[in-house]
Amino acid sequence: MKVYQALVNNIERGMIAPVYLFYGSESYLREKSVAALKKHLASGDMGQFNLSIIDAAQARTEEIIDAANTVSFFAERRLVIVENPTYFKSMGKKTEGEDEEEQGDGDINLLNYLQEPNPGTCLVFVTGDSVNSRTKAFKAVSKTGQALEFKHIKRRELEDWAKDRFRRLGKKIDAQALQYLVALNPEDMGILCGEIEKLSLLDLRQERVSIEQVKLAASASAEASIFDLVDFIGEKRSTLALEKLREIMGQGELPLRMLAMISRQLRLILVVKSLTEEGYSQEDLVRALGMHPYPAGKIIGQARNFSVEQLEQALEICLEIDLALKTSKGSPALLLELAVVCIGRGLSLNLSA
Repeated sequence: MKVYQALVNNIERGMIAPVYLFYGSESYLREKSVAALKKHLASGDMGQFNLSIIDAAQARTEEIIDAANTVSFFAERRLVIVENPTYFKSMGKKTEGEDEEEQGDGDINLLNYLQEPNPGTCLVFVTGDSVNSRTKAFKAVSKTGQALEFKHIKRRELEDWAKDRFRRLGKKIDAQALQYLVALNPEDMGILCGEIEKLSLLDLRQERVSIEQVKLAASASAEASIFDLVDFIGEKRSTLALEKLREIMGQGELPLRMLAMISRQLRLILVVKSLTEEGYSQEDLVRALGMHPYPAGKIIGQARNFSVEQLEQALEICLEIDLALKTSKGSPALLLELAVVCIGRGLSLNLSA
């Protein structure tokens, strides 16, 4: 977030580098950074004439260089955005006599341009892929411009950002509701932003957003419902578990992904159960899980509903259902329902018998 805020501040002050590389796992901040440059350099009636967007997977390097060297007649500086660049990747093992930094450098003409970029153009490379900071292309961008990595931001910073978004939309949110909302969307700021906007419009008469409203808005999310499903399984409430499973499946969730979500939750519960028997405290368990306190607390609570033996048997059932789904041994919906019933009732399963 600090990288993004510093970039935006520089753009607003007109401090724009001739070349950028935007990379990293946080797509929302990458896209917002590109949007900030577009707003400053390519807005207004003539903005389209000042902007070039090039897909590097479909274009030759010469086209990128030509676009970057084109003179702008409508503004002081042009904006050239290059998507899906491969110049910053390692190309595999180096051959004899080849230095590692020479791999993934692309055309020598591009390197020459990066070493002396056109001051009348802002050239921006944008990728969600990993990059190799040892390539000559990366080093050239870092020397004459900026290579900026956008990482997934930490939980507390994400909560502060979400709280500020609500404030800007004229809303306040309860602390528990904020934690729950962020826990549901920990790795996608774009989705989280959409949820914040949706919640801000849910009840215009109320200034404060409650956890009940967050849960209501998230009720269509399989990630949110999985907690309830495993709770019902662990509490031996098979009827409610089947209803929740059918609800999630009815939302279009893929059977294999649904099974993967159940298996993941059961594995986490098994980890908690095993560590609890070793004497771990709740704080130690939260740290061991490496998760937001809210979902970690749910998992710790669910662990009380199972024994280690039950969890191991449940995971064996998931493995058998996984094989059955991949080999088309029955209806996917019925196979998942069979898994839920057997796990909830502590029954074994042998489909090959």
